[in-house]
Parts: sequence; C-alpha cells; structure tokens
Amino acid sequence: MTAPHCCLPLVIVAAALLAGCNPAAKAIGTWEVDVDRARAAIPAAGESPLTSLLANAALFVPMKGELAIKADGTWTSEVGLAANLQSQSGTWRFLKAEGSTLVLMAKRAAAEEESEFKLQFVDDDHVDASGILGNQGLPLKRKKEA
Repeated sequence: MTAPHCCLPLVIVAAALLAGCNPAAKAIGTWEVDVDRARAAIPAAGESPLTSLLANAALFVPMKGELAIKADGTWTSEVGLAANLQSQSGTWRFLKAEGSTLVLMAKRAAAEEESEFKLQFVDDDHVDASGILGNQGLPLKRKKEA
C-alpha cells in the first residue's frame, strides 16, 4: 500500500466514529433532584430560594423530582411533595454545547413556544440544571435503575 492508500481505512473509521457522535446523548436518561447537593447549598440559599425550599422540604416530607430525557426527543417530569405529584411532558431538541454545558430547547405539551434550558455537567452522573423552573438552578443526579 502506498502512503495515501494506507491512511484510507483510518479516515473511514474516523469518519464513521465522528458521524455517530452526538453531544446531547449524555443527557439521555432519568434525572432526579440531588437532595444531598441541594442540602449542601442551603447556606447559599440567597442565590436560589427554590433549591433551599426543596432541600428543607425534603428533610420533613417525602419529595419526588424526576426528569426523563428520552432519545426519541420527548421528555417527562414528575415533581411534588408526598402524594401531590404533578406530571408534565413535551419535546426537546439539542441546540448547542458550551463547554461542559448542553443547551437544549424544550416545549411542553400543548405549548406553542420552546424555552431554553441548560444542563451543566459536574460529571457524567451530576448536572446543575437551569431554565427548567424559571431562572432557578436545580442540582440533579442520574437515577440508577434498580
């Protein structure tokens, strides 16, 4: 094989791998409120009253906060305290990546407009989500399937 021909298989493999790369793929899964990280943020609650409220409520009342981001471009969420759960659903799409942050656009079912939300990855299993509940930040962790 001549020099250009010996590199051709490497180029083909690299192109195939790059074509399969999807930055939004790491967002796929079920995320739940990270109560431990929310509790740790209580002293700085002036920045995020919602985080403080959720962390304090979780001390006394069973709380559930889940966001499922699905590969088919849909999402569902279930949030509430004790037996008072509220569910929502809709569609989402990848907008862009900004370093370790994914910027997604989401649209609630029956809504006409999309809204932006961000997932800033702390690591593969922990994110700081913003734009989901207004401008409030919310620590989430990847839910481990039993």
